[in-house]
Amino acid sequence: MAYFVLLGWLAACAWQDAQQRRISNLLTLGALAAALLHLLALGSSFTGASVQAAALAMGAACLLSLPGYLTRQMGAADVKMLLALGAASDGGHLLFSVISAALAQVGWLMLLRAKPTIGLALPEKWLFLRTVTAKKMPYAPFLFTGFALAGIWL
Repeated sequence: MAYFVLLGWLAACAWQDAQQRRISNLLTLGALAAALLHLLALGSSFTGASVQAAALAMGAACLLSLPGYLTRQMGAADVKMLLALGAASDGGHLLFSVISAALAQVGWLMLLRAKPTIGLALPEKWLFLRTVTAKKMPYAPFLFTGFALAGIWL
């Protein structure tokens, strides 16, 4: 059940990121607060990991996302989203999600470069996913894909 809640949250983040290239603080900080409250109240993350495993995942999320934020390759919402995902899961889910997201993003960019008209199959609202020339691709749709794959694989 917790996987579906996390997938729903990531889907909402992905939807908003694909349309607006922004993710509201209500989604990112709200999920982080809910995950931290769950950790404090029940002593485990949404995926059943221990507090120590969730804390390690949050540290890994910071180590993975802060360099991208400091070099302006990632937005603050991406950092907060990864931090919330770390608090809600564990290091294995986080790392598998990030690696899968990177592979999905590279695959999507290669597909767009090879066949640019494939982007036209997406709704017009998802403008930032439709073209290769976008300054920064939205990250949340790919993280959603990565977490879905992590849920299947792990």
